[in-house]
Amino acid sequence: MTHRSWFALSLTAAVLAGAAPAAAQGLSFLESFEDGVGGVAGLDRPSAVAVSDDGNSVYTASLDDDSIAVFSRDTGDGTLTFVEVLTDGVGGVDGLARATDVTVSPDGQHVYATGFTDAAVAVFSRNPTTSALTFVEVQRNLAGNVAGGLAGAEAVEVSADGAHVYVAGALEDTVAIFSRDSTTGMLTFVDFLQRGVGGVMGIAGARSIAISPDGTDLYVAGPNDNALAVFTRDPATGLLSFVEFHQDGVGGVDGLDAVNHVAVSPDGEHVYAASPLDSAISIFARTGSLSFVGIAQNGFLGISGLLNTRGVDVSSDGQKVLAVGFLDDALVSFQRDANTGLLTFVDNAFDGVEGVDGLDGATAVAISADSANAYAVGELGSAIAVFAVDGAGPPPPPPVGDDLDGQTITYQWRFGGLDGAIQEGPLPAVVGDGTEFPSIGVSGQNSNLSLDVSATNFRLDWTGSFFFSGGFGFNGHIYSDGSGFVPAFDTVTIHPETNLPGFDASRLSFDDDNIQVDFAGLGGGVGTVVSLDVALVPEPSGAAAAFGLCFALLALGRHGRVA
Repeated sequence: MTHRSWFALSLTAAVLAGAAPAAAQGLSFLESFEDGVGGVAGLDRPSAVAVSDDGNSVYTASLDDDSIAVFSRDTGDGTLTFVEVLTDGVGGVDGLARATDVTVSPDGQHVYATGFTDAAVAVFSRNPTTSALTFVEVQRNLAGNVAGGLAGAEAVEVSADGAHVYVAGALEDTVAIFSRDSTTGMLTFVDFLQRGVGGVMGIAGARSIAISPDGTDLYVAGPNDNALAVFTRDPATGLLSFVEFHQDGVGGVDGLDAVNHVAVSPDGEHVYAASPLDSAISIFARTGSLSFVGIAQNGFLGISGLLNTRGVDVSSDGQKVLAVGFLDDALVSFQRDANTGLLTFVDNAFDGVEGVDGLDGATAVAISADSANAYAVGELGSAIAVFAVDGAGPPPPPPVGDDLDGQTITYQWRFGGLDGAIQEGPLPAVVGDGTEFPSIGVSGQNSNLSLDVSATNFRLDWTGSFFFSGGFGFNGHIYSDGSGFVPAFDTVTIHPETNLPGFDASRLSFDDDNIQVDFAGLGGGVGTVVSLDVALVPEPSGAAAAFGLCFALLALGRHGRVA
């Protein structure tokens, strides 16, 4: 709805007033790049931006250049260096006519982009070190075995397990489903869903797709229905089942007028959708289905910069939500309450104000995986702007103590080192009773593994055969103090119940913030256990703050890389 009732205004105030005040400087402009300036190409009317999970690369899609622009990213300060441009019809590249979206697979090995005019999704292999792309193939509507779903391809998303790729088709109100070969990146058509068929509703003009971190739900923004549609996903087949849709002005829902973008928080608790005509972000709690919470709207409670809201993104640490206002030429940051999902306005940046550049017609934003930087593209200025995101204050501190009990840990699966491609996660858990991660691993390779974390111990239990390939350098687990707060690792020792052949103290190393466990060349079977006793010490200051344990699993299966 464009016109606000007093009820809607009161609701907006109510849902935002309860959020804690922000304690942050917000956004700091670093630099911008403009199409045709300084050798930069492929930025004419950019429509989308994506950051690789390893933090090394940024990619943009261009409507008028029919291209993907490639930038390498400095993981220290977030600044960019232009690398190359891949253009439809040049060097064998196909499927990028009026490129509308771009995304990087969770394993970092491939990039996918949609071409609206080509009614296609293009596949590229990615060099994680240089960020460079190589064209692999194109899947085109009604060509080969693709039975439909790609007309007016607007958005593309890869599931967190890397097994499937989903494409939104705006012209025929569809979602196309592909299975993904994790080695080659190539796609195989599975099925497509269409509005009005099989009870599917709410996806007219399908514009954006988001998938829950646990891979069980998929959300589609349908701007022509003013609606957000909810589907359940079968992780094994990738098939979708329609659940419900939420429509602007129905059942108290607000902030979905011409909704054009959707994002899910990394903890899987909330869904955020951007509405251009409401100039707002709508907020939903994820409780199996969705429950409307409220909106953050331009012009209310001090919020400015959201006029004609386009893209929205949630930081990996869950603390920040960023959105862009197309008609305000602005980037806006909010603090997120992880418990309620509510947003508190923190800061904004306007094109041409205080040296900020690159936000003319701001249309999309992406936050780096380290939550340190934001990248926003200006469609009318044919540019990309780079910001440091100073944060929205720390989350509430966990219980203070000298062990892990009650602390939050985050699990990730990587290969190739700390900067290697992410295979799975990040998935958070709070240390307590029960097994924090009852089943970890991807695509059946080294996936018969559970991780149980107690106050002073990490225990890995295998329920099937496994093997960690050698010849790749370090291949194992890394436990890190992800937040850099109070606890430090004091001692790490192997518990006597460990029975993995060949595993001894030479496989362990640690410092205050990291534990490295090398499994390269080792394997076992049912009943294999690795158990590590860990002691923590507070920092000398004794200050209490949040402790995030970032768990990274660097594993390569016997048959190659795990996807």
